[in-house]
Amino acid sequence: MGISFSKKKRRISKKGLPPGSKIYTGGGSENEVSITVHKYRENYLEKFVIHTEEIDEVFSDKENNIWVDIDGIHDVEKVVHICEKLDIHLLHQEDILNVFQRPKLEEEDDYTLLILKMIHPLNEVQMSSEVEQLGFVLKDNILITFQEKTGDVFDPIRERFQKTGSRIRAKNVDYLCYVLFDVVVDSYIENLIKLEEVQDKMEEEMILEISKYDLQNIQALKKVLLEHKKAIWPLKELMPKLLRSNKNWVKEENHKYFYDLHDHVLQAHEMLDSQMEVHNGIKDLYLHRMNREINNVMKMLTIISTIFIPLTFIAGVYGMNFKNMPEIYTEYGYFITVGIMIIIGVSFFVYFRLKKWT
Repeated sequence: MGISFSKKKRRISKKGLPPGSKIYTGGGSENEVSITVHKYRENYLEKFVIHTEEIDEVFSDKENNIWVDIDGIHDVEKVVHICEKLDIHLLHQEDILNVFQRPKLEEEDDYTLLILKMIHPLNEVQMSSEVEQLGFVLKDNILITFQEKTGDVFDPIRERFQKTGSRIRAKNVDYLCYVLFDVVVDSYIENLIKLEEVQDKMEEEMILEISKYDLQNIQALKKVLLEHKKAIWPLKELMPKLLRSNKNWVKEENHKYFYDLHDHVLQAHEMLDSQMEVHNGIKDLYLHRMNREINNVMKMLTIISTIFIPLTFIAGVYGMNFKNMPEIYTEYGYFITVGIMIIIGVSFFVYFRLKKWT
């Protein structure tokens, strides 16, 4: 099975920098920052791409709901420009640009910041998942999503967006935020289901002793599970905070959707815990198998040594070349000695077979 380790993102040090330092901590990107605007209401949808300088005109629209989808946060100047237009706090700008930020929810009087980890569909060949930071800023009739690069799990939502009268277009941006959040959590569950299938197969083959998996395969799976752990575990703390919020950024009519989302988060959390336990069991099985193979080798070497030690002793005694050794001059001494050695060797072998040691 061609499992390989996924590359880790290179961390950019922020040691010694003051709080609120606006530095992109991810890797470089050759792609331009893409800003796609969706203006919508129940019977209206307009989608277009803009430059950073045009963002003021977009934000001035108070009649329509607005989703600003930003692909690429490596251009710090553009990200900061957009954030400043919405009066986003310096610390929150820093969180958006820090791709190693833990998932979190921050609520201000006039906007809400949500940071998540988006895990792309599982690569079942290399058994790796690409992790990307996803930032949400929700303010009035505007939802901004910040992604590290083009490509995400939101294509089904974009398709639903195109349908006139769809629930997404009929509701406010807080519902859109829920829908995008829900797709992210669903992607966790989908990946965990695939991981469950892989681990079940691996466990079954190890029990039947037909598995060709090695420690590298097991560690690759562990890395994927840990990436999911980093993404899912903080949500267990985040969701109660979101549901208890008194900032009213979630309309009362949409509370039920976020409660349902909380159930999905708990489901993902339980699935992850289960898969972590299964993984530990697989690792124990692998180590047990390795120990047993080593023990079998040691047992075989011990049996061989046990058989040959007396034979070596006999050969050593009659190889001392003393003159006064009567057996050496016996006519059939050689054949008698070899016969005794064969009898001893066969006796030991039969004994070990009766004990089922061989």
